[in-house]
Amino acid sequence: GMRGEQFLFYLASGNKMSRMNCHLRAPVLLLVLGLAATVPCSAETVEYTGPLVDIYCWNRPNHVGLDGAKLDTAPLDHTVHCLRDVQQCIDSGYAILQKNVTTGKFSVKFRLDSAGNAKVLEIVKTTSSVKAFRVTASGSSTAGSDSLAVTSMVEASSSTADGCSQATMSACSSSGCSGGSCSGIQPTISRASTLARSYLALIGFICAAVFLLL
Repeated sequence: GMRGEQFLFYLASGNKMSRMNCHLRAPVLLLVLGLAATVPCSAETVEYTGPLVDIYCWNRPNHVGLDGAKLDTAPLDHTVHCLRDVQQCIDSGYAILQKNVTTGKFSVKFRLDSAGNAKVLEIVKTTSSVKAFRVTASGSSTAGSDSLAVTSMVEASSSTADGCSQATMSACSSSGCSGGSCSGIQPTISRASTLARSYLALIGFICAAVFLLL
C-alpha cells in the first residue's frame, strides 16, 4: 500500500529518521517472532512408582553409589542409610528410576522438586526398610521434562508394580526421561500444541509484516 511504498522510498533515499525506525523495529520484530514460536507445553498430572536414588550417588562413575550399589542395574541394593543419613546425598536431591525392559538397565524417569525431596526425607525417617526403597509419587510434569512437581508420595508397597498408574498412563508415559539419560530428550508435543504453535507463528508473521509497513 501507500505506507509501504513510502517506507521503502524513505529507506532507499537514506532518510535518517526512517533508518532509525528500521533499527528500532528490528529487535521488536525478533521479539514478536520469538514469542510466536514459543508455546510451553502444559503440565499434566502423573503418578509413578519406582526405585528411589539420590542424585549424588546416581552421578558417580558408572552409577555406583557410595554403598557400592550399582544403581543402573540393581538400584534396590541402595541403602536407606545412604538416602537418609549422608549429607551430600540429601543435599543433591532425589530421583525415581525406570527400567528399560530391553536392556534391563535403569535410568532416571523423574527428578523430584524441593517438595518431593522434603517428602522423601519424611518417609525415610520412619521407614523400616533397609534397602529396596521404592516410592509412589504423584504430581505434575510437562511432556519431555524429567522434573516432577510432587503433591503426594508414599513408600510403595510390594504389590505395587513399577511404572505409571493406569489412571495417568497416557500423560505419565510421555513425561520424564525415556532413554538412557535425560540429555538430548526432545519434548513430546501434542497435536493441539503443534496447531497452537502454527497459529501463533502465523499471527506473529502477520503482525510483524503490518508493523514494518506502518
